[in-house]
Amino acid sequence: MTPRQQRAGIIGLLLLAAAGASWYWFIGLGPPTVRLPVVEGCSLHLQPCSSDLPGGGSMTFEISPRNAVATDVLELSARFLHFEPEAVGARFAGVNMDMGQLEYLTHQLARIDSSGDAIAFAGKGGVFACSVGVMHWLVLVRVSVGDAVYEVPYRFETANAFG
Repeated sequence: MTPRQQRAGIIGLLLLAAAGASWYWFIGLGPPTVRLPVVEGCSLHLQPCSSDLPGGGSMTFEISPRNAVATDVLELSARFLHFEPEAVGARFAGVNMDMGQLEYLTHQLARIDSSGDAIAFAGKGGVFACSVGVMHWLVLVRVSVGDAVYEVPYRFETANAFG
């Protein structure tokens, strides 16, 4: 076998492995997703909101700017205490209107800080659509840890940018 054939074989195996892993996750054989109850008593568009996580620890999630309009780029921040996630993402779901594909787009947050028992993640996201005066949303914060994915839903709202 020539070196060129060896390289082609290795590339083929890598592509096959990537396709297999994608198929595995696509059909839902990955870690189970556990959706926790909606965090009550907190309006995320006005203030940071906290929730307890399974197995101990807590998460504080924040969106800025406060009182955002639908076209704003949202700064997303998740701080964890006594809990160490492997990955954090956020999906947005319309409450008073079906937003279709928007609900399947996950904005990934990057780990930005660790100190003692606290870990922070941050990223950007947005809803970018609203045709009503005030749109009610759930942000589903997806926290991957070990062999599970937890979705923590928080409520918030945006105003229509066009009045």
